[in-house]
Amino acid sequence: MKKISLLMCAVASFGLLFTSCEKKEKNQTIDTGDLLTSGAYVVGDATGYADLTVSGVVATGMAQGLNEVDGAAREGMYEKYIVLEADKDFQIVFKEGDVYTYYGATLDATQLATDGQELAGWKGALTQDAKMQVGETGFYHIILDFNRDGLLDATGGAQIVVAPAIDWGLAGSMNSWGFLAADAQPTVQAKQAQITWTWTNVELAANTEFKFKHSAVWKINLDDAEQVKANSNLGAGMVPNGSNIVVTEGGMYTVSLIFNMAKGDIASSYAYTMEKTGEVEVKDYSEVRLCVVGDAVAAQNGAEADAAGDAGGWGWGNRFDLGTPTKDGDVYTWSATMNLLAAGGCKIRSYETTAELYVEAGMEGGSDNITVPADGAYTVTFTLDAANNTKTVTIEGEGGVVEPEKQIITVRAKMPTDWTNTPTAWVWPTGGDGVAAELTQDGDWWVYTTPEAVTGLNIIYRNGDNWDNGQTVDITGLTEDACLQIGEADTADGGKRTYTQVDCE
Repeated sequence: MKKISLLMCAVASFGLLFTSCEKKEKNQTIDTGDLLTSGAYVVGDATGYADLTVSGVVATGMAQGLNEVDGAAREGMYEKYIVLEADKDFQIVFKEGDVYTYYGATLDATQLATDGQELAGWKGALTQDAKMQVGETGFYHIILDFNRDGLLDATGGAQIVVAPAIDWGLAGSMNSWGFLAADAQPTVQAKQAQITWTWTNVELAANTEFKFKHSAVWKINLDDAEQVKANSNLGAGMVPNGSNIVVTEGGMYTVSLIFNMAKGDIASSYAYTMEKTGEVEVKDYSEVRLCVVGDAVAAQNGAEADAAGDAGGWGWGNRFDLGTPTKDGDVYTWSATMNLLAAGGCKIRSYETTAELYVEAGMEGGSDNITVPADGAYTVTFTLDAANNTKTVTIEGEGGVVEPEKQIITVRAKMPTDWTNTPTAWVWPTGGDGVAAELTQDGDWWVYTTPEAVTGLNIIYRNGDNWDNGQTVDITGLTEDACLQIGEADTADGGKRTYTQVDCE
């Protein structure tokens, strides 16, 4: 028999959460035998395990936390996925040898810092002998950090994060690593230990790679400086931030993720199944446009100078257009010669991430960034076997520097009917500075011609010479004569006019 003195406290409610307001000492006998090892446990009426005397309480043990920043186990960091019942108490019990310490927190509702996505949850500073509550019965991801190395000082030291985790999705090469939500969000009941999420009619080509992630986020930041991050995704073996799950045989699938709360690592509480329900047709990539994007792409290629200008908004170096492929049966090949820099990295990907058939590949067709040993000209060739969904990247050095072709470029544009001012333009050659330019009129067309040969042209049209009167989006990467129709409606971000490339008739 092991005895400890537990300080029980009355709680006062405020909103959804309770915190301690007054302490009252009470002796409690804990008889756990040899079940409990040192570590952190989540107990209380909210969990279905009222205290450490309940049979099976070992399942409430928290897993060793992993810091996503370095991928290593972090001392004093613990995680647990668990069902919590609304308006009932729970605590963290921390066991060190024969010493048991109870913790709670005043949980404040907040937007948890993630990887750029919004995630409403709760955070609080750890307080000894306090209790906590949630206002809604649900499935939660609890992250505890004792801040033993001081990295969390920016947000107040030792803390607990409670994040909703009922919404799981698939993210992978089949959906641009986005978020495919389960068919339905499970309804969670108090004391529920097993939960299943199901995805039906999921099209997965051979060699597709994917992971599971909750709340449409990859990670949750524990400090303002982003030195400590918890993973909110599961890879192969159900390991947080584990390697990608690889589909060996293409087809239509029913995928299930099963949670069954267990002791040990997070992986011990999860499993998944995949049932093939049908075949899929081989896709036609003939019209798919790819590019090489990254800070290894040298500006003197004639590449677009800022990759943030593309639909994906990566903001990672420059973007070199590979165009559409050659086709041999189900095998597609994109190839071009360009300047690459040893100091950076790059990847091959769809020119626009909104493309219906999205493609992404790195070194040798995998996920690693493409790198080269020295600055210079390289021929980059990407081959996609659509029947097997296999990708191959080859890099061949030619030496020297590629000198892109230069030419005089003329752009003709028709303005929207509600633009009543004489249109002007802001123009800049690829790799050069921008200048204001007047346009000449030819019937319905407003015309601009570069004064000298350039590798590419970028242009913004304005309704008059004042930016406040209206403008277009940045029209970038024009490498030959073009005719444009400027949009009639404010359809782009920020109300900027979009455009369509049209015949010059």
